[in-house]
Amino acid sequence: MSLHLALFVVTLTVGQVQSEEDFAAADKGCAGKKRTSCARLGKIIEKGDITLEELEHALETLTAACGQKIAEACAVAAVAYDQGDSVEGRDAEKALSFFKKACALSDSASCASAKLLARDPSKSVQAQRQAEEARKALPAVTRECLELRAPSCIRLGGFLEEKALTGEDAARALETLNTACDKQLPHACAGAARAYNLRGDREKALMLYTRACDLGVSASCLEAKFMRKMDEILVK
Repeated sequence: MSLHLALFVVTLTVGQVQSEEDFAAADKGCAGKKRTSCARLGKIIEKGDITLEELEHALETLTAACGQKIAEACAVAAVAYDQGDSVEGRDAEKALSFFKKACALSDSASCASAKLLARDPSKSVQAQRQAEEARKALPAVTRECLELRAPSCIRLGGFLEEKALTGEDAARALETLNTACDKQLPHACAGAARAYNLRGDREKALMLYTRACDLGVSASCLEAKFMRKMDEILVK
């Protein structure tokens, strides 16, 4: 084994051990009704660096701590179920129940989340907040993108990629990116390409990735190359 590979293996192993120790400490602390440990457990779940068994155990720990009136545990469990960070996947009913429990323990953020989830259980609280932010920002971001301000076009592309915009708003955003792309703004082309790719229009996506690549977006060059390679494989 080369020295470089040996160091990589050692670093990876140390990282795994550290991650396991962090999880064990947070889980134990939360079981002991330490609020900061329950919050830490939530961060670990969100990061996703744990096994399904650890995830299931963490949710059991949080449920028990919530039953002991630890607001942070209730809120963390609510977010996990709302985001689908559980063995069974997303469970809006459980999420709402935990948000309400956290709200009853004076967690104002959970009160707001409970209202949103009760209004539309089909979408996570995070998705609903992203959609609201996108709707509010859309007029200004659209204007600035048409003025060829790259950050605003990138943000507009992000709204589409996250599916924060729907219907006429999404159509308007895509039209704006196409207009800015026609005016040779590289990242507008890249954003439009990703949007078309998500919609399943591979031909349009490839054309725009290629245009973005020609305008200097290296990531788009890789995307275009990958799509061409996939097309070759599918033809064979």
